Amino acid sequence: MCAWLYAASNAAKILEGEMFRMTLSKPKNGNAQNLRAVSIVPLRSGFKPAIESLKEFYGVKPATS
Repeated sequence: MCAWLYAASNAAKILEGEMFRMTLSKPKNGNAQNLRAVSIVPLRSGFKPAIESLKEFYGVKPATS
């Protein structure tokens, strides 16, 4: 399995149970059949982006300049 697949799986676990307000739009391409998510806003005030949680999970330290 690829490393990105593990990260995607862990991101899904991190976001499981989160509530979001989502705005959907119709596809701009006439051939497309799925709606597009144009805005996703977390409803929990203490929400952290999944990338931050993944960095903590994998022990990645913040970059310093």
